[in-house]
Amino acid sequence: MKHFQPNKARWTALLLAALMLVGIGVTWGAAAQDIPTAQPPTPPPGQPQLVAQDYQVQPSPVRAGEPFSVIFTVTNIGNRTSLGGLVALDPTGKFLPGSSESVARLPDLTPGMSFVVALNGVVMSDTPTGPNLMTLQFDFTDFSAENYETSSTTTVQVINNPQSSQVTITGYQVTPNPLQPGRLAILTIQVTNSGTALASQALLRVNGGEGAVLLAGPSGDSFPLGDIAPGETKTLAAELVVASAAKAGPQPQALTITYLQGGEAKEATGNLTLTVARADLQEALILLDSYAVDKDPLAPGDTFTMSLSLTNTGKSDAQDLLVTFGTVTDPGDGGSGGGGGGSTTPSTTFAPLGTGGTVYVGSLTADGGSATLEQAFIVDGSVKSGVYGLPVTLRYIDLAGEVVTRSLTASVIVIQLPQLRFIDLSPVPLEVMTGQPVSVSLTAINDGANDVNLRTVQITAENGEVIEGAEQFIGTKKTNEEASINAMVMPLEEGPMTITVTINYIDALNQPRQIIREMEATAIFVEEPPIDPNFPPVDPFPTPEPTPEPEPDLLGRFLRGLLGLGS
Repeated sequence: MKHFQPNKARWTALLLAALMLVGIGVTWGAAAQDIPTAQPPTPPPGQPQLVAQDYQVQPSPVRAGEPFSVIFTVTNIGNRTSLGGLVALDPTGKFLPGSSESVARLPDLTPGMSFVVALNGVVMSDTPTGPNLMTLQFDFTDFSAENYETSSTTTVQVINNPQSSQVTITGYQVTPNPLQPGRLAILTIQVTNSGTALASQALLRVNGGEGAVLLAGPSGDSFPLGDIAPGETKTLAAELVVASAAKAGPQPQALTITYLQGGEAKEATGNLTLTVARADLQEALILLDSYAVDKDPLAPGDTFTMSLSLTNTGKSDAQDLLVTFGTVTDPGDGGSGGGGGGSTTPSTTFAPLGTGGTVYVGSLTADGGSATLEQAFIVDGSVKSGVYGLPVTLRYIDLAGEVVTRSLTASVIVIQLPQLRFIDLSPVPLEVMTGQPVSVSLTAINDGANDVNLRTVQITAENGEVIEGAEQFIGTKKTNEEASINAMVMPLEEGPMTITVTINYIDALNQPRQIIREMEATAIFVEEPPIDPNFPPVDPFPTPEPTPEPEPDLLGRFLRGLLGLGS
């Protein structure tokens, strides 16, 4: 019996196939080796990127100069995580950080992650009305410690706060209280601007007229308050006269406050309740009823005449009344001689002319006795534009034979007029032809030491029509600066023609005034000369003579026919 002998090569092949099926690798004839360690993956290129979205501004629209808050969503639209970071309003823009909550810290934001932020700020007061850009600044890092600074913007609607002044009377008191008819009283009043704009050149006036309790005192019935800033309170003490006919008991007294707001005139009115005592006084009380000057405006160096009207509203006569234009000191006892001695200090702004500055009036009877007097003055040539007080001192003998001295004040306005020098570049001829335009050309030069606030120039013509340059704007001119004025005027009919140049300007007290300059000429009509029959007019466009036809060339035609060349 034979034993089975396996095929060695065959079994070896089967064993290798089986090992491969079960995933065992076999290496024949080689030494074992170590498996290498895996390296970390390389990070993808890119960076974190933060943007702000979904803005909500409160309030909306926002007002210039006021606080606001903005709520928005911060989103990482990059491909790396942002680590920490800050977001704040751009301090160089119109929307400024307004509190400790004007900077927000951000958490770590993975790509696509969002975070809601709220910031507080203030809108700058000079921010223009309408849409404005608000910028947010971001500061953050990534895992490599690289720092990033980016920004995001949105549009915010801004409206301006209405700026207005609100002037009101916030307190007052009178001395004495109750008031004594016919006597002087001190009214102390408080005026407050509770608005948001400046009230400039404020003036308080105590309204007189029928039924008024308080009448103009030594300084008149109008008192300047000056400029009143927002939130400011001015206190004024005014010396006034209680009307002798004022009824006893609580009585109303009207007041008016005028001021300028941004160059526009405003007015506020109010009423005070004053208590009046019973009238039982027997003394003279002289008031400066009215006064006027014969020249407006007054300029430095001008002479003028002032007329004054005085009225005795008291219950006794004023004997031997003397009126002095100036301040009187140490009047003495006077006696019955007419007011006594004393020294007089005249006004340094208005010097009396023609007299020593003292006028004797005589007696003013009680209950309405009046007198009118005039005095000539000259204005000091060195004064500047403004409102000046002219002191008027009254001295008289009362019912008890004693000298009474009272001081009144008349306010006089002085304006430094513009010193304009005119140069006629194209003088208007003495005679002009009707229907033919005439050129008007002149230059105004500011020869004064101050700027001149010129506005417009208007040119009109009597017996003429301004066909060009009827109204022109000039503007403010500095010292030695020129303004050119040009126009064309056409005379209409025969006779005198007057061309008027009116320059409108604003004086130093912010009042509109005019400078007027006139030019005259005579308009004539010139007829064309008659036509002389012996010399008919020459036609400027004569008809050309016709060109004569050429004579026929008979000999040439004969020769051409003989040679067979045609005729």
